[in-house]
Amino acid sequence: MSTLASQLGGQAVTLGKALAAGAAEEVIVGPLDVQLYDRFTIYVTNTLAANPVTSLKLQTAPTNIGPWIDADAAIAGGDCPASTTEFESYSALSYKFIRIIGQSALGTTVDVYVSIGGLT
Repeated sequence: MSTLASQLGGQAVTLGKALAAGAAEEVIVGPLDVQLYDRFTIYVTNTLAANPVTSLKLQTAPTNIGPWIDADAAIAGGDCPASTTEFESYSALSYKFIRIIGQSALGTTVDVYVSIGGLT
């Protein structure tokens, strides 16, 4: 997945993002300007062996500052168990900006990659 690091000027990769225990949903990746593309895949790896990610959402907005709305309120089923990788693919979409938000009831660390393609 290292080739993904160059997509979107390196903004499509977040490594070692800490999600504090019981905190509100936090931005993991984004905002990403994806208006030139019509498909992408989100990969989320929970890097801790004990605690799950309890919420994962894809949000979209007309500008990079919002207003943000849930485009998918449950990426890959909405969670990511401890020490696993989950992914979700999207196609034939016309979003301008996206971001991925998440939270963990017990606290964890995640790596997130967004692979883009399909120039419009």
